[in-house]
Amino acid sequence: MKTLAGVNYVKLIDLTDKSSIIEALKADDTFAAHNIIEAEPRRILDGYEKWREKS
Repeated sequence: MKTLAGVNYVKLIDLTDKSSIIEALKADDTFAAHNIIEAEPRRILDGYEKWREKS
């Protein structure tokens, strides 16, 4: 997974998700694409503040 940015409990589409959505749409599987987009958000363990504290 290549998460470029994140906000806890907000679903952000990463590069892997984008590729999967494109493949699902090419296969005319709108249900699969919808499931990716509407999936539960991921919990990001280290936030921006913790990153700043480490720097």
